[in-house]
Amino acid sequence: MPADGGAALYDVRLQAVIDTNDKGIVCLPKLNSNVIIGQIGNDDNQWFVCLMTEIDKVLVKSPKFSLEANFTEGQAGVSINLDNKVKINFDTNNIKIDASGTISFNGGGHGGLVVAESVSSQLNTVINRVNALQNALNLFVTAYNAHVPTPATPAVPLSLPALFTTGSGNFQNNKVTH
Repeated sequence: MPADGGAALYDVRLQAVIDTNDKGIVCLPKLNSNVIIGQIGNDDNQWFVCLMTEIDKVLVKSPKFSLEANFTEGQAGVSINLDNKVKINFDTNNIKIDASGTISFNGGGHGGLVVAESVSSQLNTVINRVNALQNALNLFVTAYNAHVPTPATPAVPLSLPALFTTGSGNFQNNKVTH
């Protein structure tokens, strides 16, 4: 609707040039925001948006790249797609990266992220072996003391509590997954 109260204009393009190659940059104005439109050639029926006071969404497309930035309150976020090999999506609450290659945070100097299930399994193997060794030592000392006149007193008390196995949830950060 023109600000001067004139007749409504319909089918105003978001871009002056429309073709079939599905690439370029398009800004979508926020609903009910003010826009400045320009006439295409001398055709009173051909108009396009030149400027806008508020942007709702920006779309960038090329044959192997796309970006969508959404500025709508409650839906704000950005999606990036690079040749369908790397996809990045983020909003105010989440970041999701899908990639077939490597992903690096802060330069990658601390190595790879821990695979929690694998670490949990290895840790439980060690815990079970320590418990088995402690039990075997307790049995040996008990059997030895039963056959000698002077019982042996170990330097370290053998009544240590058993170690308990753990699950991966005890040491993984569920906010960063891979």
